Amino acid sequence: MSFKKHASCTPRTFATRNHRRHAVLVQLVILIASAQLLSQVWRSTRAPVMLPPKYATTAFVSIELFTSVRSDRPIPPSFKAWSKLLADSGGHMHLITDNSYPLVPGFGSKVTVLDIDANTIPTWSKLCEIMLRSSRERWITGYVNNDIFPSFNFLTTLSALQKVTASLNQTRTAKPHELFKTYSHSTKGWFAVATRWDLDLNNRNCVAHTQGGYDLWLWNNIDGDNSLLGENFTIPPFHIARPYFDMWFLSAAIQTGHRHVIDLSQATHIFHVNHQRTFRGWSEAVRVQHNDKEWNENHELAFKTYCDDAIMRAGTCMKYQMATGTVCETPLYLTKQLHLQERVYSVPYKCMKKNIHYLSDEEYDLIN
Repeated sequence: MSFKKHASCTPRTFATRNHRRHAVLVQLVILIASAQLLSQVWRSTRAPVMLPPKYATTAFVSIELFTSVRSDRPIPPSFKAWSKLLADSGGHMHLITDNSYPLVPGFGSKVTVLDIDANTIPTWSKLCEIMLRSSRERWITGYVNNDIFPSFNFLTTLSALQKVTASLNQTRTAKPHELFKTYSHSTKGWFAVATRWDLDLNNRNCVAHTQGGYDLWLWNNIDGDNSLLGENFTIPPFHIARPYFDMWFLSAAIQTGHRHVIDLSQATHIFHVNHQRTFRGWSEAVRVQHNDKEWNENHELAFKTYCDDAIMRAGTCMKYQMATGTVCETPLYLTKQLHLQERVYSVPYKCMKKNIHYLSDEEYDLIN
């Protein structure tokens, strides 16, 4: 019995099929390699920070970050954490202290000694005077409370901030609970703030602080007018480490419209380690109970009406309202993805949610 070989079963046909399969496989490998190469090129050439096209870029040089520490207390561990982080960008910490005891912070930082003793609480106006006098062109200047730790992405956020300055034009202002309006003042200057996360190091997590106030101030240095609230606006002598000085100042920055005011709370985390406090809270009942001199003076200053010459000619002045001056009232905010967004209304506390954040290994190591 004889059988005819089927055409598809001949050795030549097998060879042809194997050749075609090999060719398809080679093409597939080439396509995958090309896609990976294109992906690498795209990653290496795209901007590291994604911002809306209307915000152009300008170079980030470095930062000088101030904090205040009593000379009769040890240098806080947060100071070392900030110093280590800022050194990566050529920046440094600048410590402001009193004249009671010699204080040597180290870590390549600078020191300014005030003509006051350890029991005298510095005023915010005096600190601003020192910080603005030390400002350098194209550097960012800032202040951070001495119980605050940075996040590892802080310098990335600074780069994003510097990128938004070039195309910012007219500022937007609003009274609390009102709609933002475009102001006639054009500037490249911005003033940015961030509220904190309260740490639980044992569980390696933290909770967003939602009770008002903020712990980080930043601004860029520009030619011509480097003031924060206006060249002719006198900052009242609020005492730091007491209520009103921070929330009043933010409310004033928003209402005067002298700079673009930006909330960074979503873009970078700053961490607060819980510690023993002088007072059990910041309520009016606590103020009356303790009758603290500096707190009473801040309360007296906060509710006056303040104007500078230019604002008075425009028929508007700054007046603080109780429980305002929160980060939610800023006309601009930087998102977690480092996109600059506008707010429509200036509403206190509305954006604050008691979220929980779990520390990454990088964050935990930086704090410890």
